[in-house]
Amino acid sequence: MEYEFRNGRTKLAIKADEEDRKELTELKEYDPDKWGTTQAEIEMLETMLANSELQWIDPADTGDLTDCPILGIVGGDDETTRQALGPYGAIHGGADESGPFFYPILERWGYTPYALRTFLEDLLEDGEAVFVNSN
Repeated sequence: MEYEFRNGRTKLAIKADEEDRKELTELKEYDPDKWGTTQAEIEMLETMLANSELQWIDPADTGDLTDCPILGIVGGDDETTRQALGPYGAIHGGADESGPFFYPILERWGYTPYALRTFLEDLLEDGEAVFVNSN
């Protein structure tokens, strides 16, 4: 799977090629109990996320009142702060001799129709799923 930013980075499109769609079809047909679960969503994006700047974001860390899947970009070691602040919240990174530190969430996108369907359906049917940043 691949991704691209659209509309001034307000949208994140995850794209599935034919091989990805074949894998999605197999998962849906041969393991229907797993289809649409958070575990399946995580596993299907694992390789893409491991090789990108994106990572899963917990809605509690962004202050979003949702359970939708969220992908985001988090600041690195040189961007840590001592307060849980960032453009979209922050992730607790641990503590050192000076106290707790946090990694700011620089950007984030959510899959908003999550209550109606899994983004895996969009990837299978349309070859892409769109996550949005709804500031």
